[in-house]
Amino acid sequence: MSDTRVDVCLVSSDLALIDRVKAICTEFNFSLRQIPTLEALLETTVECKFFVLFQRDEKDPKMAAEFAQAARHACQEALILCGVGKGLPKDAAGFAKRSGADMIMLEDELFLTSKLEFAMLQTMKACFFPVKASDIVLGKPVPF
Repeated sequence: MSDTRVDVCLVSSDLALIDRVKAICTEFNFSLRQIPTLEALLETTVECKFFVLFQRDEKDPKMAAEFAQAARHACQEALILCGVGKGLPKDAAGFAKRSGADMIMLEDELFLTSKLEFAMLQTMKACFFPVKASDIVLGKPVPF
């Protein structure tokens, strides 16, 4: 497949999530590339700011880590969100974080809350500089 530069890359075959991410991207004018499987991701090159990875495979707790590794390999700079089934063991979540996932959301969080929209908007639209509270002193400029 060819090289592509997009705002959001969705790796999932879940129709409900595909529709949801498409709606978000349409509403906020984000470009989107949808890739159906992990294998297809490994066969392509994509540059993006935000990866959303989701596969309904509760039998394999390592799937989130595999997705995160593949996404991090595909795009070093992207924020990677891994959606996981209803129950992910704590050690598997930690392994996925160490494998490259920036955020992990349970299936209910992806579909029943606005956390996905919030994460996408903050990643795509917000610009912030991390500043320690101790650096903010009345009458002094903030050091950058």
